[in-house]
Amino acid sequence: MPETLPVAAAVELARVERGGFVESRHAGAAIVLNPEGQAIERLGDTDAPILPRSSLKPIQALACLAAGAQLADETLALATASHAG
Repeated sequence: MPETLPVAAAVELARVERGGFVESRHAGAAIVLNPEGQAIERLGDTDAPILPRSSLKPIQALACLAAGAQLADETLALATASHAG
């Protein structure tokens, strides 16, 4: 069965510090592309499959706006939100 990015293939991408203590660490993989689409920096296993789910909703909403969709503020908020029901 295919798996998403395993922990062993992830790297620390961000760290939150508060009051001199590390409060949380966020691991994953990242890639930086140049305008031609060529990788210029890779962190972690950037070839591993991922399931971005709701994290891409704001980008999808931007594509809708760029395509000319006329959305009311409330509708745009729903388009970028994570919700069930």
